[in-house]
Amino acid sequence: MSNDQAKRLKLLRKISGLTIHQLSTKYNLSESTIKYWESESGGKISEKGAHKIIEAMRKEGVQCSSHWLLQGIGAYPQLIDVRVGSTLPLNENISDEMQLNREIDFFCQQNQNVITITLTDDSLEPLFSNQDTVGGIRIFSDDIKKCIGKICIIETEDNQIVVKKILQGEKPDLYHLYSINPLSTINPPIITNATIKSAAPVTRVWKRYL
Repeated sequence: MSNDQAKRLKLLRKISGLTIHQLSTKYNLSESTIKYWESESGGKISEKGAHKIIEAMRKEGVQCSSHWLLQGIGAYPQLIDVRVGSTLPLNENISDEMQLNREIDFFCQQNQNVITITLTDDSLEPLFSNQDTVGGIRIFSDDIKKCIGKICIIETEDNQIVVKKILQGEKPDLYHLYSINPLSTINPPIITNATIKSAAPVTRVWKRYL
């Protein structure tokens, strides 16, 4: 494995906050294999191994593609706050942030197939801002076509979660995913001909005034 690939894997794990031992035991990965992949003299990580790492990171709230992990191509890993029907313990002395989280939890509890995510960029300005949390009800299969023209929380075929405007792609089952802020620095601003596993039109937004 190249030095750069080892460094990317080590950085990705550190972003998740997991130790090698925790990553190994929590996701049934060999601790010695992880150490080998992360060593500068280690062997090249396999496609299968990369997908296991990416799936583990996704569950830890870290978004990354196998293209970046293996080749250094594409978007840098991103720490995201994805909540699908979770519950927050009640506390009498709560801060504004805790109150906001309780409102999000209530939304999750009252609906099925809910997904919420905290935005980490400016790609949806001026409608939504960095650190706003948006939520919606996930739609699957052929019903995704109903989301064309809408801003949605999207899960792509490679398990990336993005918030974009959906437009029809070059084939009936492919979609172009657009940022709506022409001045956004996000890279890439457009994802072309993506295969979508689910899409949730944004129906709720919780503002954070920083």
